[in-house]
Amino acid sequence: MLGIGVFNLRFNPTFRRLSWAEAVVKPVSTLVAGALAVIIAIGLLQSVLIVPKTPLVFQPSFRAVVAIGIAVGLYFSASQVARQRGTNLRLQAHMMLPQE
Repeated sequence: MLGIGVFNLRFNPTFRRLSWAEAVVKPVSTLVAGALAVIIAIGLLQSVLIVPKTPLVFQPSFRAVVAIGIAVGLYFSASQVARQRGTNLRLQAHMMLPQE
């Protein structure tokens, strides 16, 4: 995910106007590290996606699907609360970077 995020910051026009995004992806080493992260992640995914002789609920791929479902549910819930308050969660996430 980190590698994909780096490429998203670099090539997505939404982030080109943000100073913090430019500072993150300006060094070439960041792009190289992002590419290597994607390659390594693909290699590791093949080895742990399905574990032989393991029940479905303990499979890493099943747990990943459950985690993604929970994350999507949380995002839509937070978006709905933000809309009720008159704000746009997506725009806030794109424009503001936490100080931590």
